[in-house]
Amino acid sequence: AAATPGDASVYAAVCAANDALRETELDATADDAETTELASTADDEVSEEAIGRYREEARARLGQQGEFARGGGRFEIVVGVVGKPSAGKSTFFNATTRATGALAAKVAAFPFTTIDPNVREALVSAPDEPPELDVGAPRERWCETRFGRDARGRRLLPILLKDVAGLVPGAYKGLGKGNRFLNDLLDADALVHVVDASTETDDAGRPRPPSDDDDLVDHEVAWIRAELHRWIAGNVAAKWPSVSRLAALGRADLALDRALELFSGYHASPALTRAAIHLAGLDPLALADWRLPRDLHRLVAAFSLLRFPT
Repeated sequence: AAATPGDASVYAAVCAANDALRETELDATADDAETTELASTADDEVSEEAIGRYREEARARLGQQGEFARGGGRFEIVVGVVGKPSAGKSTFFNATTRATGALAAKVAAFPFTTIDPNVREALVSAPDEPPELDVGAPRERWCETRFGRDARGRRLLPILLKDVAGLVPGAYKGLGKGNRFLNDLLDADALVHVVDASTETDDAGRPRPPSDDDDLVDHEVAWIRAELHRWIAGNVAAKWPSVSRLAALGRADLALDRALELFSGYHASPALTRAAIHLAGLDPLALADWRLPRDLHRLVAAFSLLRFPT
């Protein structure tokens, strides 16, 4: 029978709901404090040197374990073109896609010429078989290719090239044109980092006198990489307290599932994130013992290496 407003069952249900709301509010208050403290660690407190070190540690483990098969069953490969403003990204895009006229990306001698991403198909060279196989197949037995071959006889295969707006230091916090352009990279399988080797533009893409200082180029590589790292780390850190709470309750399995879920927004499979945890040298079933924020940054560095190879 349907319950009437005076039924004890209705009253009990309302009381239970109120209790749950109060508990949620208390948890949210605690979470807010923990989130603020942890999210701040994705800021400038982690240095470019530390990010580079964590990345190289993961790269060394990857070399010992062999290449990671990313898979995914996709027929289209997307390559994102990143770099600071006025580094030459759109020029590179036009050259590789052979775009001209109205189809070409706009090129000009001032920052943020590109706002919306330029997307177009490009062709890349690839051997018919992995070189390590050395099958020595004669030319007449080479597989047919729909897109032809380059001057060296290698197959031409299509990729989708995406030229996004230039990044400036602090873009992950909304500086410059903001982190909207970092989000434009979510569907990229790999990144091409275009660097201003002439050193004739500063970090914001403004003109400056050229220099012979090689450290300027190294610095440009490092801070762009740090922007991508802090973008991911900040987003994950903001939700990590939910992982810590499950780990503290002894639910290691649920804590791991939640941690894997936090990285799914970057179009990453659970298998890829698990591989990143191992490359970072961390125990996936001992999240309660992780040293935060250091281990979170180690995980993000390994994840970036696998998810966005550059």
